[in-house]
Amino acid sequence: MLPSFHRRVAPLALLAALLSGAAWAQAAPPADPRIEIAELRLGSAAEAASDPAAAASLLATVERLRRERPAEAKAAGFDYLRARLLAQSGKPAAAILALTESLAANPSLSPWARYHLAVLEEQRGRAETAAAQAAAVLGTKPARPLLERTLVVFARTVAAGGDCRLLSGVPVLPWKPREQRYLAFARAECAQRAGRFAEAQQSLVALLEAKVEDDPALLAAEKLAERIDPEKASGRLMLLVGSSFYEHRDFVEAIPFLNVAIGRLASGRDLPAGRYWQARYALGRSLFWLERYSEAAIAFDALARSSTTAGERAQAYYQKGRSLELQALDPAQTARREEAAATYAEVLRLLPEGRLGNAASISKSRLDWLAGRQGEALVQLQGHLAAKRNEPASQLLAFLIATDLADGKTARPAGWISIAERLPKGSKLELAYWKARLAELEGRRAEAVELYLRAWSMAPYDPVAQGAWQRLQSENLRFVAEARARQLARSPSAGELFFAWRFLGDSAAAGVLARTALIDQLQRDPRAASFLRLEPRPAAAWPLWQMPLRSGEELLAGLGLFDDGPGLAGRLFPTADPALDLAGSRALAAAGAHHASLYRAESMAKRAPAALPAALLPKALRERAYPLGYRPLLEREAKEWKIDPQLLAAIIREESRFDPRAFSNASARGLTQFIWPTAHQLAAKFKLGALEALDLHKPEVSIELGAVYLSELDKTFGGSLPPMVAAYNAGAPQARLWKSYCKSDDPVEYLSKVGFEETRNYLTKVLTSRAHYREIYGPPPVPEKSRPL
Repeated sequence: MLPSFHRRVAPLALLAALLSGAAWAQAAPPADPRIEIAELRLGSAAEAASDPAAAASLLATVERLRRERPAEAKAAGFDYLRARLLAQSGKPAAAILALTESLAANPSLSPWARYHLAVLEEQRGRAETAAAQAAAVLGTKPARPLLERTLVVFARTVAAGGDCRLLSGVPVLPWKPREQRYLAFARAECAQRAGRFAEAQQSLVALLEAKVEDDPALLAAEKLAERIDPEKASGRLMLLVGSSFYEHRDFVEAIPFLNVAIGRLASGRDLPAGRYWQARYALGRSLFWLERYSEAAIAFDALARSSTTAGERAQAYYQKGRSLELQALDPAQTARREEAAATYAEVLRLLPEGRLGNAASISKSRLDWLAGRQGEALVQLQGHLAAKRNEPASQLLAFLIATDLADGKTARPAGWISIAERLPKGSKLELAYWKARLAELEGRRAEAVELYLRAWSMAPYDPVAQGAWQRLQSENLRFVAEARARQLARSPSAGELFFAWRFLGDSAAAGVLARTALIDQLQRDPRAASFLRLEPRPAAAWPLWQMPLRSGEELLAGLGLFDDGPGLAGRLFPTADPALDLAGSRALAAAGAHHASLYRAESMAKRAPAALPAALLPKALRERAYPLGYRPLLEREAKEWKIDPQLLAAIIREESRFDPRAFSNASARGLTQFIWPTAHQLAAKFKLGALEALDLHKPEVSIELGAVYLSELDKTFGGSLPPMVAAYNAGAPQARLWKSYCKSDDPVEYLSKVGFEETRNYLTKVLTSRAHYREIYGPPPVPEKSRPL
């Protein structure tokens, strides 16, 4: 049975709405209180989920509608919505009372109400009450993702002091292995509490034996670390605990356990020799990540000498070489570069080809070149070319080309560029840039402009293309580039018209002419024209309002609470209808479900024809594809720590896709993907308050840590973006090492010197996203003097 405000819809008006999208607005029931809420959510500058002021404003409207239309508001679930908004407004006690009252008002929403009660009670330190509420949710056998979220809260609160008898009442559900492990940890805690110490330890050890890298394993390792006696514990147990700390990047905690394990395993007790090698390797890597490079080099050297296979020996020597290279960043230790080069040569002797051999060859060649042994580096290059090892050949050629041109040397790069262009590997965009730099250095300005133009046109937002754009804007080339842009303003080519418009801008008549001609051309393409005209369907025209209110998920969708029930968005906002698809992306973002919103918008943008420039996509679509999610938090922390909010947003976009629950294979957590030890160190250094690992999934914690870290990197690298971003991915010492290879401040040279493919890709993605953010939202305020560190 539909509520009264649905029954008032005239049949003919509804039929007209079904036949014509334009008629939806007239057909939508004006008395439906949910429409006003949806419009307020969409019109707000910030989502209620992350802005207490926005939540309070929305709450005031909800209270008014409850007074004006109590029956309709109750049927639509406004009691539950009010409770959620109270919590988001920073009023947890009032929210708990309101959630409790909403259980009777909207029974179909009770699983979600009880889940949020459990969360709030846990935050207040009332683990027993929280566990009881979570158990009640599990008793309803909820669908995912509510099942997964509730199980984590349940297991955590039982372990923290909740009633252990609740465990026996948990129904048999289709638990995933990770969920079963959370329950196993809670059972171990309950066994410990009941005095069954041997059973508890056995359960915790079993968790680690099955897996050492997930959250239940970390919890188990922490508990065992508190309870076991290192003097009596077996090498096997010490290795399990140390390995879990190592996998979670808690190297300070890992080292003592690994040291004890290695001492006991050396005599062959407890574990086979293969695990002994792994323990020693983990110890060396722990020392390396703690920047104890001298100790790490010694550890890896000893490991290499005792290894029984060529592969293991080469791996240990490669890590020794890296330790020595980073040790050489210390001005008093520069001689270590020679030792590093010799160590990489030993890797090549053991493994001349393959991933490790290629990496060692590139590292050795760079060190040889910088030390003046250019002949040896060129011999390595010839060897790669002769053996058709295209990937290392391309990397080494890029290094050589960038080094000479950045140093103003033009004699050799032309030949190297010619060789690189014939290889299937390597960046065509990067080669086009350096080819243009060569022409510019040789005084061939017109040719340089054409080559930079070609490089920029390949991928306008790529950092290499942005470098080409900056060269076109330079004093040396701007006059020639502007003349060329004016010529292209009358071109029949969409790409050339786009360049002319972007270069000249709307303030120049030729720029306006180019933009007009480009849009006229695109409008003749039906697919491009549909994107040019695309607008999100207004809230009053959503089919959602014609749905019967039968299930809890339907009620949640009507309230705009897609963070609670995101699964229904696909049916309510089908991708087959672009206007509804875009509306769905906006509705998800307004609810704080930025990850799902971004996925929708990015998928839609990818369907646009290649001829349509991103700059001409609808702004509503671009904002969702490049969101300023959690905007109040993001801008507040960026202002506090004097950093670029758009850079922080770009990092969040590429690190986690705005998913606060993100958890990587490297145990990085949350929006800004911090590993727990780094977060703990930053929080202690800057007095951010006590943290636990799971706190990293809270947006307010993760965003603050990201801003703090960027502020620190800004000072370390003098505001230079490429090494800052590289350091975020690979660590500040490694970013400094690549910087030491550079002859200039050219960002493209730095990109060419980055030795890790993962970091190069990361750097490209983040700086590409930042370029989009800058174009969509405009330049952010210039940060004031940075906050003292």
